[in-house]
Amino acid sequence: MPIDASTSFEIRFPVGFDEHGWEYEAKGRLAGVVVQVGRASFTLTFYDPVRLDQDVTADLVSDAVFFEANLVVVSAVTRSCIEAAVASLVVGGALRDTGSGP
Repeated sequence: MPIDASTSFEIRFPVGFDEHGWEYEAKGRLAGVVVQVGRASFTLTFYDPVRLDQDVTADLVSDAVFFEANLVVVSAVTRSCIEAAVASLVVGGALRDTGSGP
């Protein structure tokens, strides 16, 4: 399904992402990406599979649990992968304006 007015959205990357995007890609994790869909706002954290495995393994050893709200796994933590993932989530209905809000 193509993106149209009913599925429009805005992505706001954390301050400094444009200058230091390569660092986030190398680290495999980016928190604080805000997606606005209508009046609904979602704060997402993006992981690549390798970093996710490392963090899950480390947390399970120390805490016996891993939790990250609004976690999205992408092949690489790059602007293009994040934008494609968000578009897919919006079009697929995972991120949508619920109509609530002021």
